[in-house]
Amino acid sequence: MQQRSWLLFFLCLLTGLVPPTLRADNRLETVALQLNWTHAFQFAGYYAALEKGFYREAGLNVLLYEGYPGIEPATVVLRGEAQYGVGSTGLMFLRNQGQPVVVLGVVFQHSPRVILARKTGEAQGIHDLIGKRLMLEPQIDELTAYLNKEGLKGKVTLVEHSLDLRLLLDGTVDAMAAFLYDQPRQLDDLGFAYDLFSPLSVGIDFYGDNLFTIEAEINKHPRRAEAFRAASMRGWQYAMDHPEEIVNLILAKYPSKQNRDALLHEARHMMALMQLDVIEAGYMNPSRWRHILDIYAELGMLPKDFDLDGFLYQPATPVQYRLLIKWGAGGVLVLSLAGWLIVRFSRIARQARESEERHRLLADHATDVIWVADIHGRYTYISPSVEKLCGFTPEEAMRLTRDEEFTAQSALIVKQEIEKLLTAARANQELPLYRGELEICCKNGGTVWIEASSAPLLDADRKFIGIVGVTRDISERMRMEEELRKLATTDPLTGAHNRRFLYDRAAQELERGRRFNEPLSFLLLDIDWFKRINDVYGHDVGDEVLKAMSAACMGMVRSIDLFCRLGGEEFGILLVNTTQQGGRAFAERLRGYLATLRIDSQTGPVQFTVSIGLSETGKKECSVQDLIKQADLALYIAKANGRNRVETANACRFPQDADTQVGQLLGLIWDDLMCCGQTTIDTQHRRLFALANTLLDAEWDVNGQPPDTAPVQAFLDEAAAHFRDEEALLRAAGYAEVEQHAGMHRALLTQANDLLAQFKARSLPPGALFRFIVQDLMHDHMLCDDAKFYPLFAETDSAKQQER
Repeated sequence: MQQRSWLLFFLCLLTGLVPPTLRADNRLETVALQLNWTHAFQFAGYYAALEKGFYREAGLNVLLYEGYPGIEPATVVLRGEAQYGVGSTGLMFLRNQGQPVVVLGVVFQHSPRVILARKTGEAQGIHDLIGKRLMLEPQIDELTAYLNKEGLKGKVTLVEHSLDLRLLLDGTVDAMAAFLYDQPRQLDDLGFAYDLFSPLSVGIDFYGDNLFTIEAEINKHPRRAEAFRAASMRGWQYAMDHPEEIVNLILAKYPSKQNRDALLHEARHMMALMQLDVIEAGYMNPSRWRHILDIYAELGMLPKDFDLDGFLYQPATPVQYRLLIKWGAGGVLVLSLAGWLIVRFSRIARQARESEERHRLLADHATDVIWVADIHGRYTYISPSVEKLCGFTPEEAMRLTRDEEFTAQSALIVKQEIEKLLTAARANQELPLYRGELEICCKNGGTVWIEASSAPLLDADRKFIGIVGVTRDISERMRMEEELRKLATTDPLTGAHNRRFLYDRAAQELERGRRFNEPLSFLLLDIDWFKRINDVYGHDVGDEVLKAMSAACMGMVRSIDLFCRLGGEEFGILLVNTTQQGGRAFAERLRGYLATLRIDSQTGPVQFTVSIGLSETGKKECSVQDLIKQADLALYIAKANGRNRVETANACRFPQDADTQVGQLLGLIWDDLMCCGQTTIDTQHRRLFALANTLLDAEWDVNGQPPDTAPVQAFLDEAAAHFRDEEALLRAAGYAEVEQHAGMHRALLTQANDLLAQFKARSLPPGALFRFIVQDLMHDHMLCDDAKFYPLFAETDSAKQQER
């Protein structure tokens, strides 16, 4: 009986100590979480906590409110419409204004926020946004801090974010705030040229997607707040461990604008930003928040004395522990007194020890590696933390030679730095400090990146007697930076470089080619009948075709060449120091090899062919745009000549035996790089391109019936109106050759009307008429002849910028 009473006592005691997440009963408390964006994998942890029952186990019925334009989560929570929200570091501003917001935990250890801008030139920078329209959500303050640090405060027109990517595509806005793992991929898929600007480039590395509440929620419901936070972070850990399961959940229950591939892409890249392999979900470091505050204070956005107390969540001490604390208070007092006596009597002994021993005690327990070396770089001390860094014990590490410790390139850097120190010491000059990134070898055969900081060690007579340094593991940072670079320059599906990287790299190669008089060839590849592959075999097989083609191309190009995906099924290859003859030989070899590939599908093997357009820099100077335009025209002719062939820009011709097969011609592709800078002209050019493509897509086999010429006549009428507007604008701008240009317009319209009359009379096949519209009117005139007056409007635009 006595044993049973004691057992009952301990069961009661344990019940009082059960964490809140294990004490939920059937009476669920309803709370709401306001998201800051539309449904996406960005909120996977909350979906997982709801679906897997983590919230229910915590005694909570959680409602998720989707974000949309005009909704600010902090406002919703402060009004009491939701108890919790997802916000940015801008919550600090609300706290500074007296609002009782409290951060419970962070999701992203590195914020994914970036700025995407329409590409308007080959060397565009963040300062080119001056006077432009930037679409930005409220409280995205790392981007505001970024703009301020770059001196752009008040120089950029801010537009409320609508979450609509089309506003960037159609030019309604010039730039927009975006997530690194989302919108860049969408733009790459569309083949849209853009520039990506990241706060990381100026050292602004903030937390992202902070889970927050208000003081009233914590004060009135401390257990609920703690339970909600714990269940949410448990959900995040589950979601990142099971991304495919959560993607299926999102597609089934949370309508998203993204497809499966996009959601999985988002999940993969969120892993690098969350770092759950090394940091638990929700973890936040007060020192990191202090660093964020320092940046805001430096930019004048927050006061330096901003108090973080109360802003960062600290779990309340549960009521059931208070009695234990009271019982332990007396014991703590006794232990404190004993400890004071021990410290008092041991102080005399410690004061007798050498200073070096005290310093070594600190070094032995440091996380970073602290080391001391002689003047030649030979170690005399290494702290024990070196074993965690690279696997060697301090004794083993001290026996390593320089070449055994560092990779070849890093060993050379260390050797040069030591020589600098010795040279300066011999000359009685100021001894230099060092701080840099090095790669060291590990005991397991791998390597790890470190940041090393060192300073000369001097004796009492100021004589150089050694080197003292600190080494810090930066492998994760290096991996993150590499991941960010890869995200910004690589197509996620195929692994090829993207359009943005092509323009940057091609501009550099053109400059190098001009300097050293080396040729440069460019291939534009397009998979023949790719839409048919998707329609017949499905998009999964289409993706496999794209990946197989990319792998084959990357396996055939040299390391100095560049292979990239421009968008859809269109790819580009930049051949360095390659003539047109060499480029054609390579193109034919590549075309033949790709035709032999077979892709497995459920209905059997799938084969495909490619058409290739080739252009070369030659002796005449050209830009990246010129090189791509010429290859695009050659690709157009390759398609028209029957596909599965290579055409060269300066030698391509339309087929003489295919005048009736208009439907086989490739559509004209408009690129914003074709803009001259004059809004009316650019808008009309873009529309004429669209109208021309509509004509090409139409069925023109008349089957004995009179041809319908109304669409062609409407196109020519609009072209004539455009010519009149263009001539008026050129005269107003003072273009010296406007009359010669007007003469070209008259000649083109005369020839077009003659061909149309022959077509009406059925004495001319449709192919001949469209060959004239596409090649003579659209390409040769609107892309080539018109380019001669582009500098006129570029100068005007530059003058306007200077006036502003």
